[in-house]
Amino acid sequence: MTLHHSRTLRTGFVATLRDVVRDKGVLMLLFAAPLFYAFFYPWFFGPEVVTRVPVAVIDQDHSALSRTIQRLALANPRIEVKAVASDERAAQAAMSRGEIEGYLLLPDTLKANVARGMPALVTIVSSLKNLWKSRGILRYRCSGMHMVIPCICGNASARFSVVIKR
Repeated sequence: MTLHHSRTLRTGFVATLRDVVRDKGVLMLLFAAPLFYAFFYPWFFGPEVVTRVPVAVIDQDHSALSRTIQRLALANPRIEVKAVASDERAAQAAMSRGEIEGYLLLPDTLKANVARGMPALVTIVSSLKNLWKSRGILRYRCSGMHMVIPCICGNASARFSVVIKR
């Protein structure tokens, strides 16, 4: 590239930059629009956040561990525990009537399996009538339940598995 071309290129770049700085529309597009977008874009999707999905907890174990998991469920803002029972058939009936959107099944072997170092299998059942609500139920498993078992049982090697049914 010759000296003449580099001066022409530099002159053209400076002239374009000067035009950009003088044009209010371009400045708004470059600076104001990204700020506006960053603050107001999430606002439109706020109502799609699922909270207070009605569920039941089926506690067949009745141990300190299962009661702790129940307390975690009660404290979780994504779900609303409508009932705590021992009978899975009652939860299935409530789900078919539309009273709950799913349930958490704590089996009678929960505490014993943890004490033996075996996986503690917990089943989360969700009706897929409403996909957003089902996502709220299924995301409950990410709420820290897996941290409870080693703390309650004093067994740092305890494993916690979730079986999800739809």
